[in-house]
Formats: sequence, structure tokens, C-alpha cells
Amino acid sequence: MAVVTDGSLESSYRRLLRLYPSRWRQHREEEVLAVLLQAAAPGQARATPAERHDLLLAAGREHGRAAQRAARRAPGRTAALAVLVGGTGFVLVTAGAPVQAAPSALPPVLPAYSYLTQSVSTSPPGPAVAAYRQGNGAELADFPQAVVVGAGGAVRRLDLAEDRDEAMQGSPGSFLLSPDGSHVASGRYDLSGQADIAVQDLRTGKVATTSSLGHPSVTPVAWSPDGTSVLASLGGLPWLAPEDQPVPVPPARLVLLGLDGGLLPLPAGVSDDAAQVAWAPGGGRLVVQTADHELAVVDAATGAPRRLGVSADLAGVQAWSPDGALLATSGACSPEGRIGVSTYDLVVIPVDASDSTDAAAPTCIPVGVGNQLVGWAAPRVLVLSTTTEDQTGAEQHALVSVDLQDGTRTELATIPTGSGNYHVGDVQVPAEALAGSLGERLHPPVAWDRGPLAQWPGVVLVAGAVGGLVAVAAAVARRVGPGLTDRSARRRDDERGVGS
Repeated sequence: MAVVTDGSLESSYRRLLRLYPSRWRQHREEEVLAVLLQAAAPGQARATPAERHDLLLAAGREHGRAAQRAARRAPGRTAALAVLVGGTGFVLVTAGAPVQAAPSALPPVLPAYSYLTQSVSTSPPGPAVAAYRQGNGAELADFPQAVVVGAGGAVRRLDLAEDRDEAMQGSPGSFLLSPDGSHVASGRYDLSGQADIAVQDLRTGKVATTSSLGHPSVTPVAWSPDGTSVLASLGGLPWLAPEDQPVPVPPARLVLLGLDGGLLPLPAGVSDDAAQVAWAPGGGRLVVQTADHELAVVDAATGAPRRLGVSADLAGVQAWSPDGALLATSGACSPEGRIGVSTYDLVVIPVDASDSTDAAAPTCIPVGVGNQLVGWAAPRVLVLSTTTEDQTGAEQHALVSVDLQDGTRTELATIPTGSGNYHVGDVQVPAEALAGSLGERLHPPVAWDRGPLAQWPGVVLVAGAVGGLVAVAAAVARRVGPGLTDRSARRRDDERGVGS
């Protein structure tokens, strides 16, 4: 007798039967469905609570039987899957948020290049104790990275800068760490002339991006001392001549941006055609470098300038000494003591000639091509980023302090470079961490926290090894087992006197 029923009831049963293993459904689904429809009450529109309960329990039992059959057929694969699922669950459950601490000092060894490092956006590291570039794209498997090192031991790739690398051939876009290490600003090159700047909070991963600033190039120049705003330089693509730019480029200028990406008025006394600006500690003064390399100290309250009478480039964003008495510039010292525009020497000049603690003449420190000023660890102690050799003679990157009074050089921290294969550059460290590095040295973490996802390759490796061992053991058992059974049966027959 044909069963006549509402189509909604059949759909209700079929939704429950889809939870069963596919092999069971091939052989039993239609039969069970017919029985359910036959037993349904007149006018019933959907499965009853009791039917749902029974069908779900039965589905669980069938999946258990299917798993047992699969384990017997492929024990290695089953064991590997169990380890993979269990290990992944363990990694995700036990991995908490990274320790977020204020930057206080550099560890003696900073993290080396790694493919397993998670991003800031997926797992914020907290305030950074350092930020730098790793890799230059020259090696086969060398993918340039921007890295931030949290004060709590977390290491994360700065994906904000890595994702803003148009026209950079894979190299991360420009980035600048805030004075307290809590934020990072990233500029961009844009071939259509619509570049912008983004600011990311390293504690939360949130990003604020400006609208187009109307130039092909936007580069962060300097943070305000309180970390609430950042100066950015707008211009053309720096590697092209004006006539070779892909789009018409407005005159270069400076802009001031808030943490929300909004435009703010420039500081008093700073014109938008300045080439570089650096705030003094405390924010009471600024030093402004003009397009003609002339330096002037500007009162932040009144905007009144005082020319220093020297022609040089500021050596970096932390050009001021902690006491505001000295400025580090990139220049060239002649035998007569004059300063010439160059990028090969580090020239320290007194800001106030009346300061009796400093000689009136500049202090010249030959540092060579490729070296970089990171900042100051003390009022008379500079910190340079340079290339050195370890005890085995292998190349490594190092942060070295230079005492201006006695010339003493001290290695504060190193960054492994894989014997030079993974170039390190653009090293940035908050002033507080530089100052703390002159005191008691920190011990590096036993293992850098590169994020929960960084542990998955280890889980996969263990799962594969376990699955392989179980598969080999099962294959041996299948080959040897029948022989052992036959010998055991013959031995029992002999003992009973039945065997021939």
C-alpha cells in the first residue's frame, strides 16, 4: 500500500538522516525513511521530539561503528587524524593572549627570521620593544618581513606594512614605531597618486586609515612625544625623476595626522615644505630641517625659530639627546671642523653654545655606509644599528652603544641574520627600552611567542610521525599475524595429539 504523507514530514526526516555516515545512507536511508513515514501519525508535519532523539543517538552509534571500521582498515591515518585534532585543540585551548608589557629594556638577542610568525592583526603582541625589517628578497625562499617584538616576548609580523607594498617588489611599506611602542604608522606608495597612511594599535590590532592624501608617496616622519599624532611626508615616487612620475605630482609637503587618521594643524613654526622634523624630549622644542639642509630649533609654544648655522640632515627620529643638549645629524666633518652634507658620518652638534658641559665643536663619529642611528641610551651615549660578526665569524646585526666621552662601544643586542642571508634594517626601539638596556641585562625567552598558529606545523609533524609508525606496525601485524596464528593452532593440535 502506498504511503501518502505531507512533503514537509519527509523533509524533516531526511534532514535528520543526513547526519548518518554516507555508506549507511546508501544502503539503509530509503528503507528507514519508508518505515518512519509508515509509522507517522495522521496529519503529522515533522519529526516528533522522541523521533529526533532516537535518530540522533542512532546516528552517533553509526558514526562510531564507521570510525571503528576505518581504524581497522587504515590505523595509521586514524591515529594521525586523532593526534592532529587533539593537538590542534590543545594548542588553541592552552594558547592565551600574549603577555603585554611596557617596553623597558632590550633582550640581548632579538628574534631571527622565521616563516611561522603570526601577524599583528590576528594576535596583537602589545607594546613593542623593537621593530625592524628582515630579508631582502634576494634568496629563493626569502620573503621580506616587517617584525615587531613585544615587550612580553611576543613576535609578530607587521602585516599592515607588508600589505601596503605596492611598487616595492615585495618589501614592506614604510613604518614608524610610536615613542611608547604602542602604535605603528605605515605609509604607502601608490602608482595612481592616491596614497594614504594607516595607524595600527599594537595592543588591539585595530587600524585607522586616512583617505587619499593626493600623492604617490606617503611616509611617516615623526611622532609627537605624547604619541597622539604623527607627521607624514607627501611626495612623488622617490626613485623616479619629476618628469618620470606616473601621474602629475603636487608639491611635496608635510601633514600632521591623529590616531584616528584625521588631519590636524601643523605644529607652530613648522612649515609644510620642511624636509624633516624631530621633537625634543618633553615636546617643548622641535628641530626643523629645511629642503636646503639648514637646521633650526623652534619653540613649540610660540613657533619662534633659532637657526643653528649648520648644514646637515637629521640622523633619525630620535635625533635629540635625552637632556635636549645635543643633536645627532648625518654629515661629514672636515679637518677644519666644518660640517658638510653627507650620509657617511654621524655628527653630534650642541644645540646651545652656552652649554658648558659640551664643547662648541661638533663630535664626528665615522660609522660607514649602511649604519643607522637608532637613538640615545643616555645623554652622552648613542645607539647605532650596524653589522658585526659573532664568535664564529658569522655575520650578524647588532645594536651598539657609543659613549661620546670616552669612545667606548658596547654591544647591547644582536639580531641573527643567517650569515647575512636575511638582511636586517630600519631598526626602531623606543627611548625607554634603549635607556633600560644600559642596566641589568634581560634574559631572552626560552622560546619566542610567535602566535598559536605557529605551533601547527609541529602538531602536523607529530601527527604524521605517529600515523606512519602506526601504519608500519599494522602492516607488520597483518603480514606476521596469520603465520603466528597458524603456528599456535598447530602447537595446540600437537599437544592434544590431533596433529599429523
